[in-house]
Amino acid sequence: MRVLGLDAASTLGWCVGPDASAWGIWKLPEKVNNGRRLLEFSIWLNRMILEHKPDTLIIEAPLAGKSVAVTRILFGLFVIGQVLAAKHGIRFLEIYPSSLKKFFTGDGRAQKDDMIAECLRRGFKITNHNCADAFALVAYAVSVDL
Repeated sequence: MRVLGLDAASTLGWCVGPDASAWGIWKLPEKVNNGRRLLEFSIWLNRMILEHKPDTLIIEAPLAGKSVAVTRILFGLFVIGQVLAAKHGIRFLEIYPSSLKKFFTGDGRAQKDDMIAECLRRGFKITNHNCADAFALVAYAVSVDL
């Protein structure tokens, strides 16, 4: 099983698994309209799918953000993920942040440092909280492999 996990946000964490063979962050462009930001994300994600050839894409389910603008971006990233998964014929999974934290750390209210600590405990030297969440997403997808 090959999984691409995305912690979707303006600074997006990504991880390829099951073994965290590649991971990093990608930042949405600033000072451009939301249409351009989402277009750049779709180009980037399409390239990532072609490069890493996952059979599963998993993204944290979006929740309403601190503002309407943030909410639009979060839901836009999520929908683009669904569309590109369908385009490439790969499985799409989602999980709510509190459920992911409960799965990964045992605590649905785990903080960013807790997620990083769990990555380190599992032997993955991920020290960025965006990437830690992406790794947790990969671990979850592997655990529910059908």
